[in-house]
Amino acid sequence: MPLKLTALDESIMLTIRHEPKYGLQIMDEYEQTGEHVPDSLSSFRNHLASGNLYPTLKKLTKKGFIQVQRIEVGSQSRKNHRQKYYKITPKGECALKYLEDTRARLEHWSLNDSYSLI
Repeated sequence: MPLKLTALDESIMLTIRHEPKYGLQIMDEYEQTGEHVPDSLSSFRNHLASGNLYPTLKKLTKKGFIQVQRIEVGSQSRKNHRQKYYKITPKGECALKYLEDTRARLEHWSLNDSYSLI
């Protein structure tokens, strides 16, 4: 079965690749830095809002690319509140590696090599 990930899927997965984050952190980092959007996908980068973030997180969770961790956070006003953190799974890491490897091969491929379009 082919790997089907959108540019948004990949960008979100790259955002949580090195450490779990909750939804607002993902949106803020995506909007502020854009560093997790590969150059080849920069033209596909769009505004990330909760209306498209949470359905995408749910889809990626269902596919097994990310998982949800509920972590207790406490404050004076909200004692014992459980915050949802999203983290990449080994399957998600493998998918990102596959995309990176494929992109690298395509970048090095040239029409001057011994390949023919016919």
